[in-house]
Amino acid sequence: MEILDCVGIPEYFVTVIGKVESAGGGCVRIYACAEHGGVLVPIYCTVMPALKMIAATRQVQEAVRELFKEGEAVH
Repeated sequence: MEILDCVGIPEYFVTVIGKVESAGGGCVRIYACAEHGGVLVPIYCTVMPALKMIAATRQVQEAVRELFKEGEAVH
C-alpha cells in the first residue's frame, strides 16, 4: 500500500513503550512515553489490531537494521 503525503502530521519524540495492554476485540493499546526526571510521561496512545502490530514490529525492525547499515546516528 502507498501512504498519502505525511507533511504536517503531528510528530512525537518518545523513548519508552511504557505499557501494552489489551484493548479488546483482538487489539492492543500501546502507551508511548518519554522519560522526565526518572518518571515515564505518556505522550500518546495507539490502538492497533494485534496481528497488524506483529507485522509492524517486523517492518520497524527491518527499517532500523537498514539505518544501522547506512551508519545512521543512534540516540
